[in-house]
Amino acid sequence: GGAPNAKVVQQVSSAASTQASIEDAKAASRAVFEAFSGPCQECLASPQEYASLGVENMEFGQLLCETMVLWGKNHVKLLEGSEHLSIFLKMMMAFLQHSNANVALLTIDFWMFLVRESLLGDTSDPVEKRRLLRIPDGFVGALLDVIVSKMQKPVLDTLDDYPAEYYESVKDFHEKTAALRQRLVDISRSLAKSAPEEVFRACLGNLEKMFVHIQQNPSHKGIEIPLEAAVHLLFVASGATSAEAVGRSPALEALLAKLLNFPLAVMANRPVVIMQFVKCLESIGGHSHRIVPAVQCLLTILRSDAGQLSVPEEKHAARQQAATTVLALASREESGPALFQHVSSLMEQTQEMWNQRAIRAGERNALYEAVLVVSAGAGLEQLQKTLEWLWSETCQHFSSPQWQEKTLTDAVAFLKAIGVKQCACLANDPSFDPAKAGKERVEIYHGIQLIERLSRRLLKMKRQKNINAWLAVIPHFKWTIPVLVRILRCIHFLASPEGRKLLGACESVLDLGEVERAFILGMTPHGVSPAHYVSATAGGQFVPSSSSSIGMEQDNPESLRTFLRGMRDSIYQYLGIVSQIKVDDNNLAASIGFKSFFDTMGSALNEFYALIMENLEYQDDKSTRMLIRGFICPLVKSCPQHCWRQWLGTILPPLLQHMHSRLTATWHQFLTGQRLGTARSATVQQQQIASASGVSTELGEEMLKETSMRELTREHLSLVLIVATGDEVGHTYFQHKKKGSSAAANLPSATIFQWMVAECVQAASSLLATTVASLTWPDTDTGMKSIKACRIVLGLTQKSAGELGSLQSFIAGEMLTACMSCLTLTSHADFQAEILLVLRDIITRHEVLVRPMLLGLPNINEQVLDGFHQA
Repeated sequence: GGAPNAKVVQQVSSAASTQASIEDAKAASRAVFEAFSGPCQECLASPQEYASLGVENMEFGQLLCETMVLWGKNHVKLLEGSEHLSIFLKMMMAFLQHSNANVALLTIDFWMFLVRESLLGDTSDPVEKRRLLRIPDGFVGALLDVIVSKMQKPVLDTLDDYPAEYYESVKDFHEKTAALRQRLVDISRSLAKSAPEEVFRACLGNLEKMFVHIQQNPSHKGIEIPLEAAVHLLFVASGATSAEAVGRSPALEALLAKLLNFPLAVMANRPVVIMQFVKCLESIGGHSHRIVPAVQCLLTILRSDAGQLSVPEEKHAARQQAATTVLALASREESGPALFQHVSSLMEQTQEMWNQRAIRAGERNALYEAVLVVSAGAGLEQLQKTLEWLWSETCQHFSSPQWQEKTLTDAVAFLKAIGVKQCACLANDPSFDPAKAGKERVEIYHGIQLIERLSRRLLKMKRQKNINAWLAVIPHFKWTIPVLVRILRCIHFLASPEGRKLLGACESVLDLGEVERAFILGMTPHGVSPAHYVSATAGGQFVPSSSSSIGMEQDNPESLRTFLRGMRDSIYQYLGIVSQIKVDDNNLAASIGFKSFFDTMGSALNEFYALIMENLEYQDDKSTRMLIRGFICPLVKSCPQHCWRQWLGTILPPLLQHMHSRLTATWHQFLTGQRLGTARSATVQQQQIASASGVSTELGEEMLKETSMRELTREHLSLVLIVATGDEVGHTYFQHKKKGSSAAANLPSATIFQWMVAECVQAASSLLATTVASLTWPDTDTGMKSIKACRIVLGLTQKSAGELGSLQSFIAGEMLTACMSCLTLTSHADFQAEILLVLRDIITRHEVLVRPMLLGLPNINEQVLDGFHQA
C-alpha cells in the first residue's frame, strides 16, 4: 500500500511543524525520513530499477516525490552534517533526472528553496544574515550538470512523436518540457547570482569537453543539442551576474583562451556549432581587455567562406549572428572605448570583405553599424564623415537619375525592377529578367535597412548620451527622403484594385505570410519555431521566416512578400525617426541652416500628404497600424507649434475622418456577428496547416482579422492621446495636473486638440467621435486610453467654455450615454472608477444640458439630483 502510506506521510510532514514539542517533532521527522528513504533507496538502488518506477508505478512515484519535496522544504535542516543529507539530495536529483517532465517539475520548488537556504541567505534582513545550510562539497557542480542535461531541447523524429505514457498530447509534452527548461533557467540564475565562479567553472568544464569532442570527431552529429544547452547556461549565468564578476572570472578567462585557440576550420560545415561558438563569445567577450581578440575572432569566422560560390542557408543564420555579435559587443559601455583605437582597422577589414563579397549585405549592415557605434566618441564632425563613408555606396545607387527613372516612375516600372515572374504584368514580358530583379531586391532592401538602422542608432545615442549625433543625418535628407517616399507610394499603390491587377496571382504577397499567420494564431506548439512548424506541416519545403532576407533573390512570391513588407515597415520607421530631428539652439540652427524636419521639408508637404492618404482605404489593418505607429505618431508628437497649421492642418482632418469611419464600421460588423472582411479561398498549404492544428481556415481568418482590428484600434487611440496631451499614454497632462499651478507654466500653451477646436473643428469632432465610440468597444486597452482622453477633454472644456462650447452638447449627450453603457462591459471592470469620475464630472460641469436626460432615467427625480449636487 505505497500510495496511502505516502499520503499519511504528507499530512504528518506538514503538521510536524505545528506540534508543541520541537524535539519530538525533530525525532518524528527523522523517523518520517527513514520511512520514505527506504522505498526511495529501493527505487534508487540502480538507475535502471529506478526508471521502472516510471510507467506502472507512476502515481506512486509522483506522490513519493511530492512528499519528499514537502518534507525537504520543512525539515531538510535536520539532516545537516550527516550523510543522510547526501542521500536525500541524491534522491531528489534522481527525481529531477526522471524522463517524465511532470515529475522533474515537482522538484523545482525544493531546488529554489535549497539555493536560497544554502547560498543566498535571507536577503531581506540586512543586519544579521541567518546561518546558511551547509551542503556537501561538489553538490552545486553536480546539480549544474543535471540542469544542463535537462535543459536540452527534445529531439523528435516527427511532430507527433512523443512519450505518450507520460503526456496527454503532443502539445502537453511541448508545454511541460518547455516549462521545465524555463524553471531550470530560473534556478541557474539564482545560482549564478550567489556563486558565480562555481557556475562559470561548471560552464568551462562542460564546454571544454564538448569543444574537444568536436575537434576529435568533426563529423559526429549528436553534440549539437547538448552544446546548445551548455552555451545557454553560460549565457544565462553571465547575464545574471555583474559585468565586473564576468570580467574578472578566471574560469571565463580560461574559456576565452580555449575559444580563441580553437581551430575554426573544424566547424566550417557545422552551422549549429558556429552559432553556439559565437554565442559564447557574446557572453564573455564584452570587456575592455577581451573585446579586441573576440571581435577579431568573429571577423575571421566571417572571412572563412570567402571565395565559395554558395553557402548553405543554415550557415547564413550563424554568419549573421557573428556579424550582429560584433555590433552587440561594440555597443557595450565598457568595451566601446577599447575598440575606438582600432576603429580604422575595423573599417578597413569590413570594406575589404565587402569588396570581395566575402560577406552578404545583411552582415555588412551589422558591421557598418558597429563602426558607427565605435566612432561615436569622436565628435560630430568625425561622425558625419563616417556616416558619409558608410552610406556612400547606397547614396550612389539611389541618387542615379537613370536608376530613379527606370525604377520609380510608377508601380509598373517598380515591379519590373523588383518583381517576380508570377506577377500578371511580367508573366508575358520577354524583357523581364528574374535573376536581375532578385539582385535588385536584395540591394534595395539592404540599402534601406542600412539607412534606417544607422539613423535609429544615432537617435538612440541622442537619447542615451545626449550628444547631437543625429544631426549627421541632415545632409542626407536630400537623397534619402524623396527616394524612400516614392518607393512607399509604389508599395501603397499595389494594394489598390489597379495595383492588385498588376500583381495578378501574386496579390497574396500583400497579406501575412504562413509563418506569421501560424505565430499570431498561436498554432505552433510551444518550443517549436514557427518556420519549422509551417514547413513540417505543409509537406516539408523550407519556408523562410519573414525576418530573414534568406531567399529574397529567388523568383517566387515569398521573396517578394519579404521584400515589400520589410521595405514598407523600414521606411515608416525611417520617416518617423527623421521627423524627430530638431535643433533647439538657435545659433547652431542658423549656422547649419536647419531648425527642424518640418521647417526644412515644408515644401514637400504634398508628397507626405499623398504618402499617408493615397490608397489608405485599401491598406490592410496591419500596414495601417505600422503607418500610424512608425510614422504618424512620431510626426504629430514632434511637430513644433508654429508648423501645426501647415502640417497637422493638412494631414490630420482627412486621416482622423478616415480612421473614424473605418474603425466604427469594422467594430459594428464584429459586434453584430457579421464576418470581418471577405473570405478568401484557402491555399493548399493553409489547408494542410489547418488540419494539422485543428484551427479551420475560416476561423483562422476571423481570428487574424479580429486581432489586427484590435491592434489598429489601440494604436489609433495612442495617436488620439498624443493629439490631446502630447504623448501616447497621457502622462504629460496628468503629471502637470498633479503638480498644480506651478507646473502649469511649463505646459505647452495649448495642446493640438485645443488648437484643432479653434481652427479645424471638423478634425476635433472626428477625434472626439472616435474617442466616445471606442468607449463602448469591448477591448480593455482601448477603453483605458479612451477614458483618459475623455477626462482630458473634460478638463479642457471647463477651462475654455467659449472655445469648446460647440462640443459641450456632444459631451453632455453622446459621451454621457457611452460612459453609462460601458460600465456594464467586463473588459472595462479594471477602470470603472475612472469611468465614474468622468460621469461625475460631466454631470457637475454640464448640469443644465444633462439634467433633462437624467430625469428620464428610472428612479431619478428632481430631489435625487439636487441631493447629488449638494453632496
